[in-house]
Amino acid sequence: MTAGLTIRSIITLLAVGCVIYVVFLVEGGQFPFGQRSVDSHTLVIEPRPESALPPGLKAGDRIDLREQDLLTRAALYTSSLPGESYEFHVQRDGAAVSVPVTKVPRPDKGSIDLYGAALMLMLVLGLTTLWWGQDWSAWGLSLFAMAGILNSFFFFLPLPPVAGLVAVLLNQSVVVSLVPAGLYISALALSGPVIGGRLRRWFHLIFGLVLLTDILILSTQTVAYVIFGEAMLERLGLAGLLFAVWVFVPLAVLLTAMPRADAARRLRLRWILVSFALFVGAIAWNNLAEFSDAMSTEGVLKKIIWWTALLGGLAGLLYGVLRKRVVAMSFAVNRALVYGLIVALIIGVFGALTIVVENTAIGTDAGLALTIGVSLAIGFVLEALRDRINIMVERLFFRHKYEAESALRRFAQQCSYIERPDRLLDEAEEEIHRHVRPGSSAIYDSSHDGDSGYVRVRQRGNVNCPERVDVDDRAFVAMRADREPVDLRDLRSALGNEGFAFPMAVRGVLGGALVCGPRSEEYTRDERKLIAELAQQVGAALHALRARDNEALVRALASGEIDLPAARKRARAVQAGP
Repeated sequence: MTAGLTIRSIITLLAVGCVIYVVFLVEGGQFPFGQRSVDSHTLVIEPRPESALPPGLKAGDRIDLREQDLLTRAALYTSSLPGESYEFHVQRDGAAVSVPVTKVPRPDKGSIDLYGAALMLMLVLGLTTLWWGQDWSAWGLSLFAMAGILNSFFFFLPLPPVAGLVAVLLNQSVVVSLVPAGLYISALALSGPVIGGRLRRWFHLIFGLVLLTDILILSTQTVAYVIFGEAMLERLGLAGLLFAVWVFVPLAVLLTAMPRADAARRLRLRWILVSFALFVGAIAWNNLAEFSDAMSTEGVLKKIIWWTALLGGLAGLLYGVLRKRVVAMSFAVNRALVYGLIVALIIGVFGALTIVVENTAIGTDAGLALTIGVSLAIGFVLEALRDRINIMVERLFFRHKYEAESALRRFAQQCSYIERPDRLLDEAEEEIHRHVRPGSSAIYDSSHDGDSGYVRVRQRGNVNCPERVDVDDRAFVAMRADREPVDLRDLRSALGNEGFAFPMAVRGVLGGALVCGPRSEEYTRDERKLIAELAQQVGAALHALRARDNEALVRALASGEIDLPAARKRARAVQAGP
């Protein structure tokens, strides 16, 4: 097992365990009263709409944080399980009263269910980008999702008050910072070279300063509240305001990149920008509620809007990853998910039918052979059903990809039978644009006019590729060295810094290249492999046609069919190429 596989497996187990615990196992607790701060150390008791105040506690009672012990202040600030009791020292009509208060379960079941749905979306998003992501735009989303899950786990982790305080400090200083950090990494990767140089450094500086300031204020606020009974920083709401600014930085990166990006990148940014805006807006709204009561999310309508934005943003990110492929993902993820669900469904149906048949149709006293026979019969029926479902899924979900792959493979097999080089290149260009849909494409051929380098013989799309490329251009050097597709983002080349170059090599000699520019969806590994095979076959067919023309010219000269001037003219035509 490789180190990468081990790390992914460990992260997956931790993430799944955290989600199962938070969604299905933990029961959140809260004190059966609300509180409103009137100064930096005094809270006023208010009733909650969903529960009555505990005996001995009245609305308007005042709690001086400095008069409470450390455990009580920690219990007020951190989460713990219902059933834990604490002694509160309250002021009522100028007199001091001690009241024991026990935490009760959170009654808002609907919000808990929606919170579980949000965690499930984050889990699927995090695992798909973790296992099938191929660049930092995908891995940034995975970091964001995993950090969000871990943050929820720390929030609900049942610990004694002091240990809970340590967990809160760890969460605030490390885990919470990874949520916007993941979004920021993904936004920068999606923007690509559009955000570069001085502008990128400015974004780094702003993001880093807000990050450090927010961590310091959050940690100081927590220590001041619990250790010293001082809630001034929490009352000011600076931490919530800074976090709102912090999470808006990735959104600002995308907004800055949009007008500067090419058409293909702009389509990808547009989808992710809308999803980012919904999620980041919901998070910022929730944190700004600490800064001002006007930003509160309380109330049915506000809650509907808030949950719609939060879940819509997460669902949009997940849909963009799986369907729109706004980040670099392997195409196998779609089939893996769909067929995994199908297999799980069939196994579940098989188990259920087997139990039903054994307990009803054949009874509990039937022989072992009859039970096995009935189970095998059910298995054969479901096997045939599985094949039909696979065909239906392939046609319904992956029809375009399937047809495009089939067409490109068919052309790769048939292109060697095209008789004219110019027609061969025209057909190859047409097939690429019809089935791969790149934003632009170009075909380069090795120069035959005595000048070293490569000449552009075909071009299509909205990007103007150079007419000539030096023989030692980094992209062509890489293709000659490895004879593998080259990601233009990884090196400096006259071909640009986006898209892929596919070598057209024959018997170890690089005769040219097929260049595919960026598009709205990232190229998957399967697509790159298929385009590379196509470029190889086109290069071999072009080489064979030239060899045929050269052989015909030599034969004509040897037989005396043409004289020397005519031979020179014909040789120049062959050399000029298509």
